[in-house]
Amino acid sequence: MVSRARLYAKLTPGSESITADVECVSEFVTGKLVEVNLQEKKLQIKLLSGRSLDVIYSDVSDAETVLNENLNNVVHVHGDVIYNEIDELLSISNVDQLLAVDVSPITMNEFTVENKCYKINPPLEFVVQFYYDEFFYTLRGDLDIFLIGDSRMEIEEDLDYSLNSFWVDYIQGNPENLA
Repeated sequence: MVSRARLYAKLTPGSESITADVECVSEFVTGKLVEVNLQEKKLQIKLLSGRSLDVIYSDVSDAETVLNENLNNVVHVHGDVIYNEIDELLSISNVDQLLAVDVSPITMNEFTVENKCYKINPPLEFVVQFYYDEFFYTLRGDLDIFLIGDSRMEIEEDLDYSLNSFWVDYIQGNPENLA
């Protein structure tokens, strides 16, 4: 859910405050983990733009494990992200997840459409790749499905949507409408 916030900044000492619209969204930010301070629960990630971002986290499960195992590797940080009016990332707060890059394959044994669960036999197989130079995932596999996303969660959600659409359009759909 997107909410609006107000950012107050001073132009120069003694000048009047100005306001600018910023956008706050709950999402993942991806970056290379370049610094970790476990005592202060602080980390620093280097964004794709080359800019560094300081992040403070609190009660995040498995945070120490993820951070210790991924120093100088790419991580995903989830929290409340604030962008300015020209979509520049300003900050991330209320961090609730820290994830390492996950390129394990996806095997679909079942899927659900309209509250009905369908078993898949043989299971569908999908290969997941992460492009470290551009910070994005791809998924490729059975049924000629190819997806691109900023996070593993995004490609998993898109895969569910693709399978649901395939089922509704081609399996449940009217055969006369198929080309």
